[in-house]
Amino acid sequence: ASDIDSLGPNHPSVANDLNGLAQLYIAQKKYHEAKQCLSRALAIYTATYHSQNALTINTMASLALVEANLG
Repeated sequence: ASDIDSLGPNHPSVANDLNGLAQLYIAQKKYHEAKQCLSRALAIYTATYHSQNALTINTMASLALVEANLG
């Protein structure tokens, strides 16, 4: 929340925070929560770094893993 307040909701640091939270949710098998975080992080990374950046690609891979676990 502090990153959002100080940097804005679309800053890459916010995406990093969301990605970290998603990884925690994945470890806890809370895939719906992880999907929400990863989807938001992916939108920020794509807008900031485009589709060929490692952060974007890794987030897409994590999102695919979550979606596979959701069915």
